[in-house]
Amino acid sequence: MAFPDGVTVAKPTATPSNSVPGLDGACAAEDVPIDAPCVYLHTDGRKWIVTLCDYVPSPGRGDFVNEWTSADKAIADILDFYLGDDARMKAKFPERF
Repeated sequence: MAFPDGVTVAKPTATPSNSVPGLDGACAAEDVPIDAPCVYLHTDGRKWIVTLCDYVPSPGRGDFVNEWTSADKAIADILDFYLGDDARMKAKFPERF
């Protein structure tokens, strides 16, 4: 497991917010349709980390690894990615916008 001390976070298609046109996926745990990339919330024991890295080798276009001093700040980062300014999502998939 890539992030043993964390969770995958996905935004359901039914949630009106930032999305990627033409992206069809499903959250494996519940088979819930999603229309935005999943991020990972994890900790190294000292800081909280929000990760979106799809490219190999990483980092690639729109990938990010954001480190935070608290879980609340990390969660705010995730909410911003899905519900805030869509520039971060557009940076990941500019050809779809």
